[in-house]
Amino acid sequence: MTANLDFVKTDCEDMSCHTGTTFNLDLISTSECGDTPYDLSGYTASMLIFDTLETVVIDTIVGTFPDRARGLVNFNIPAIDTHDYIVGMYNYHIELSISTSVYRVAEGYFEVTQ
Repeated sequence: MTANLDFVKTDCEDMSCHTGTTFNLDLISTSECGDTPYDLSGYTASMLIFDTLETVVIDTIVGTFPDRARGLVNFNIPAIDTHDYIVGMYNYHIELSISTSVYRVAEGYFEVTQ
């Protein structure tokens, strides 16, 4: 299954967020690196933000699905939550889960700035 699933977003690898502002990330899943949406019915999605050593989870954001059949996933961190983030560099993973399987579909750096 994972060989057929890609997340597609411009500049998805590294992201940044200012403290005290709303962070919003929209992703589209497609099949085989193409334009065909991957149906995410039955999936859950999470964005995990880690310290730089990936030993401590700083935050877990549960994804919402504006349109599962079209492969759309949204992650939103309200300004009230980013206000508590400490300025610095973090790592993130985006995971899709179904049944007992978990797939890491994106990862990179997450920088928090002032």
